[in-house]
Amino acid sequence: MVDGQNPPGTASEPDSRRADRSGQERRSCGAVWIDAIPYTRNTSERLLMLWLRESPSYFRFRNRTIRLEELVHDEVTGQKLNIDSGAFEPATQDDIDAVFEPGADLDFSALTEEQFVKETEEARNHYLRGEGPIFDIYQQIDQVLDQARQERRQLEPQERDMLTALRRRTFDMWEQEFARRAAGEPPSFRYSGDDPE
Repeated sequence: MVDGQNPPGTASEPDSRRADRSGQERRSCGAVWIDAIPYTRNTSERLLMLWLRESPSYFRFRNRTIRLEELVHDEVTGQKLNIDSGAFEPATQDDIDAVFEPGADLDFSALTEEQFVKETEEARNHYLRGEGPIFDIYQQIDQVLDQARQERRQLEPQERDMLTALRRRTFDMWEQEFARRAAGEPPSFRYSGDDPE
């Protein structure tokens, strides 16, 4: 979904809430569209069951990215970027609530998968320091951006395509590195996010 645009089929709906023929209510929470069905767990508690329009869905809030997935209709889980380690960690319920109900003061936006990769890699490049193939690629990315800034010009289409491919490559390299470490294998490189031994 493009930021600022309504989902398909909702352009004629001036209000952010509507009920469909089944009595189900659709709500727009900031940039994320969810479906909501009220139900009762017991006589003293009224709950709202939420689920994502698309799974997985991608977002940026504050200075990190988050990926949410719907495992079942009444359970949404997520992984958020830890900017200190560069790894994704389980999102808390507060994190998930912040996505569904973003406050006016919250730096928040919905992302496509490509934008999610871009923002994740920009954060890792900014906050992490190290040596090895990933950081060599970050230097290459920075050189392209610095040259465009020095020449006071926009990136050329081929440069944008190259940066997209490089960021996808480093994103995949991080995933592979963290998978190796989780399997008990030694790190293939050291960086600022490593736990001190």
